[in-house]
Order: sequence, then structure tokens, then C-alpha cells
Amino acid sequence: MTDSNALTALYRENLEESIIKEVAALKNIPLRDAMALYYTSKLAKQVEQGLYGIDNLSPKYLANDLLENG
Repeated sequence: MTDSNALTALYRENLEESIIKEVAALKNIPLRDAMALYYTSKLAKQVEQGLYGIDNLSPKYLANDLLENG
């Protein structure tokens, strides 16, 4: 894995963590439930694949989008 790929993977991992924390806070649910909600969503696949410039959006925006659109 190149340095660039490693940094991208780390960034996406941190982004996922932040989204999950935001979902938990917004819905007032345990992190475990927020993780289940996130990892079963379309958003999780989009973040993993880096689609639509999603890496440039804030975790709060993405969490709200997840809750509104599933």
C-alpha cells in the first residue's frame, strides 16, 4: 500500500468513526446501534469507495443525510 493509499484509508476510517458518533448523538442511541445503522446503509459503501466527493463533506452533514435518507 502506498503512502497515499494508506492516508486515504486512515482518513476514511476516521470519517466513518465521526459519522457514527454523530448518528449516536443525533438519535441519542448507543454507539453499537449507530454502528449497525451506519454499516447497513448505502452511505457506508459510498464512503468506502470514495464516491461523489463524499470525503469532502462534514461528518455532521453525512450523519444527517444518513438519518434522513437511509
